[in-house]
Amino acid sequence: IRSTSDDAVIINATTFTGSVTNSGTIDGSDSALVLTGTTFTGNVTNSGSLLGGGDALAVETGTTQTGNIANSGLVESTSADGVDIDGVVTGSITNQSSGVIRGLADGIEVSGTVTAGITNSGTIAGETGAAINLSGADAATTITQNAGLIQGGNGTSVGVALRLNNTFADAVSATGGTIDGDIVGGVGDSDDVTMNPASSFIYLRGTATAIDQFNKQGAGNALLGAASRGATGTEAVGVTINAASMTNSGTGRLYIDDNTQVNLSGGFTQ
Repeated sequence: IRSTSDDAVIINATTFTGSVTNSGTIDGSDSALVLTGTTFTGNVTNSGSLLGGGDALAVETGTTQTGNIANSGLVESTSADGVDIDGVVTGSITNQSSGVIRGLADGIEVSGTVTAGITNSGTIAGETGAAINLSGADAATTITQNAGLIQGGNGTSVGVALRLNNTFADAVSATGGTIDGDIVGGVGDSDDVTMNPASSFIYLRGTATAIDQFNKQGAGNALLGAASRGATGTEAVGVTINAASMTNSGTGRLYIDDNTQVNLSGGFTQ
């Protein structure tokens, strides 16, 4: 399905019950898929390609989607956001292991609410904005990084991976994979990052600012500032963490690269 002049698919009904499932290609000069109207009851599932010149997948202001968004294919915008949530999603956004969500601006931008949070096992990338941008969110959001990559920037330059600076206490649960880029918390928001890997988690590059607790838990290993133990050069540029406190617990190990700096206004507990 292709539109060369507007949105490719727009659902603009006061009440819509059903699901949208794509395994082909939906390509819009503006958006690929837009949910508008008032109430959309059902899931959005993509295993193909949603391609947009504007936001590739959008839930607009005033729209409530009672359901989930799941991607195992490609959701990509060449000029704006991969996924733009201005309304309410009562379920979750899940990017599966084969999924790629990419935007020239933000990978995922939330100016509304995603009640059940965002989970990534694939790749979420935002080149000039943030990979995941919660700065305009209407409620606290949980981001779960299970595997794969959350990346801010273009892979060479470091951009913003996670923008959490709103008025709510957002939570990042890093159980695996890699976060590459800045993590921007909100002053006074009590945004927390918990590294709780089953095997390993890497915070590769960037600066974490205005984080309340930046903790390590669990049986797996966490690496701060390097792609692996003993890495050198561009694989070990270090990270800077600015947080109120850090606790290192569990049976796994916390590896801190020589180029990494941890600045705590409170204390370190082990």
